[in-house]
Amino acid sequence: MKWRLDPVMPFDPSPDVATQPALVARVPDQKKLSSIVKTLGAIYPLTENQQFLKRVKKKIGSWTVLVRLGVTAQSDLHASVQSLIAEHGLEPETAIVPAGPPQTRAQFERSTQLWPCRFHEDKKLEDLLGHRDPDLWGGPALSRHYAHMASVLTARTRAGHDNVVLVHPGGTESRNVHLERDGLCTGHPVMAAITQSASNDSPAGYLWSDCDVYLAEEPCLMCSMALVHARVRQIFFCFPSPSGALQTLVRLHALQPLNHKFGVFWLRPEHGGSL
Repeated sequence: MKWRLDPVMPFDPSPDVATQPALVARVPDQKKLSSIVKTLGAIYPLTENQQFLKRVKKKIGSWTVLVRLGVTAQSDLHASVQSLIAEHGLEPETAIVPAGPPQTRAQFERSTQLWPCRFHEDKKLEDLLGHRDPDLWGGPALSRHYAHMASVLTARTRAGHDNVVLVHPGGTESRNVHLERDGLCTGHPVMAAITQSASNDSPAGYLWSDCDVYLAEEPCLMCSMALVHARVRQIFFCFPSPSGALQTLVRLHALQPLNHKFGVFWLRPEHGGSL
């Protein structure tokens, strides 16, 4: 059986970028460029979230400055900026520029087609998006992921109960937690597994620090938050759920206020595969 493993990113990794209108102006005299940029920076400074945009777009023999974001008419500009345009013979025009900073190489390449941007590539992120991380897509790693998920799905389909597979750091220990559905709203596999873990004599208690968790279904918000509190390293699930909180309803790992970060992966048989 063939499997597919994809990261569930906390943001949209597609190369498409959101855009916004802006008023820009061609500068006929390069010698005046520095003073023009300084004046515009004082009147219309770029906020922290806008500083990924460069102030000047350079081409051979041509310079265009970013005057103001969110406007398309010269009449919307401050009087001093209108005077600046007239004084230096600037040529205002509308433009479409990126609305937010690029997070991936593909988004950066698309963004710079619109307007020059600053970008610091995250190699780890690019390896994740390109399926190049050996700890995830290397041959031995893939085999382990497949084996753990196969164990989860086998218990679900053959034994008639849900199964949580917990893999400890280094992969030296794997523990199956078999759970019968009890009909209680808190009787979800993750909640029962954490409760069982906390009741053991282990010094770690309910903490699953740096552990990987394999689940048949995408966990709900309650279970996902429990996994956050348990400090898991990575979560793998096979089936999206209508109440899922990692991909379907919300992407919990995208919430900045959370004080714990973790990876989320969708691991499932390829189309046409069977258990």
